[in-house]
Amino acid sequence: MKNITAAAGFVHTYAFSRDGRLFAYPGTDGSVQVLETASWLEASTLEGHAGGTSYLAFDPSGRYIASTGRDGSVKVWDVAGRKVVNALALGVGDGSRIAFGSDGQSIVVTGADGNLRVFGRKR
Repeated sequence: MKNITAAAGFVHTYAFSRDGRLFAYPGTDGSVQVLETASWLEASTLEGHAGGTSYLAFDPSGRYIASTGRDGSVKVWDVAGRKVVNALALGVGDGSRIAFGSDGQSIVVTGADGNLRVFGRKR
């Protein structure tokens, strides 16, 4: 684990888990960096979107994080396992937003095309 005192580059989006224990932001290399807020040490590096990450959201449990990429893809990650558990190539474009539903099972994605998409999460 390494201590992160400052992120390199401009941080345009970030997310906290509901319980406040985890903080995530996009790395300059397209990864998603996850820190434990008690120590501000790196908990996970999620190798992600080739063109960079547009937006991040934790599910209500804090176990998963979803990200949208500038390449139009959507990924759902198991934070502790450091792996993608679901990926969608939607072509929603740069600037797309994502949120988990309060049930923790659904994901809402908006894209540059102005459409709203709702998906269920794979188990």
